[in-house]
This record gives sequence, C-alpha cells and structure tokens, in this order.
Amino acid sequence: MSFVSSCFVVPEITTDISSYEKIRTEWSNSGLADHFPSAIPKSATNTRLSYVPGFLQGGAHFQLRITLPPKDVEEIERKYAPLARHKYHGGDRMVHANEPNGVPTTFFYTNADSISKDSMPHDTFPEYFSIYVLKANPAGTTGISWNHGSTAGIAISRQTNEVVYWCESW
Repeated sequence: MSFVSSCFVVPEITTDISSYEKIRTEWSNSGLADHFPSAIPKSATNTRLSYVPGFLQGGAHFQLRITLPPKDVEEIERKYAPLARHKYHGGDRMVHANEPNGVPTTFFYTNADSISKDSMPHDTFPEYFSIYVLKANPAGTTGISWNHGSTAGIAISRQTNEVVYWCESW
C-alpha cells in the first residue's frame, strides 16, 4: 500500500435516510441547505438520499428526493419558483453550466436506478423536471469562475410528484 493511499480515505456516498437531519445540520452553516425541509415530511414516499462530504479539493453534495401528494408539490413550487435565479428543464450540472449565461446545477444523484454507496452516478434529470437554482456562487478566478463554487436549488416534477432538494460545493 502506498503512503498516499494509506493516509487518505475517500469518503463514501451516504444513502441512509436516517442520517438526513444530521447531514442537514452539517450543511446549515453554509446557508446552502436553508431550503431543505427541517425533517422529511411524513407524507413523503420513495425517499432517496445522496450525500458526499468534501474531501481535499473534491466537491461535496447533498441531495434529497421525495415523492409527495400533488398539492404539496404545487405548494413547494409556488414558494420556490419566484425565488429562482435560473430555471432549466431537465439536464445536469454540465449541460446547464454550458448554456448562455448558465450556471452549474447538480447531477441526478438520487436517481433510483443508479444510486449506490460504491459509485456516484452522474445521471441527467429528465425533461419533465423543472430545475430552480436558488443560489449560485462562483469562487474561481477571472475567466474560470466556476472552477470552484457552490450552487443550491430544487428540482420539481409535477408529472411524477417528486421534489429533489440539492446543494453542492466544489
């Protein structure tokens, strides 16, 4: 075993829903998770979680995916849509960042078909998700402002009654 591999342990993906409130508390200092519910709603079903803490220069993400009754989804969208700095339909972090005046968002880490503790999926949101960017903070240098930064927001599908809360820093 080399010195480097024995000194560093790459963090694994946390998918355990019982960790939600603890992880949300950890992110509360950053202000990026302010839009996440303080607790998972009792009416939520099909709940998925994906969390990776930052590691060295690697990014961190926190994502919660839930299915809710249609009226709850509508209420959440009514609350957050007007606050969005950017809005996209489907796509992922790289697609959105490369659009004119675009900003990085997130990948669909909580896609039920690919979530795993061993490998991080980089799935794309289907077109039926509206992605609302609530915060987008570049931290890189001039010309490569998104080399480091953070974003946070919410993805909503009225078609499937799903809400995906997300925040990332890298």
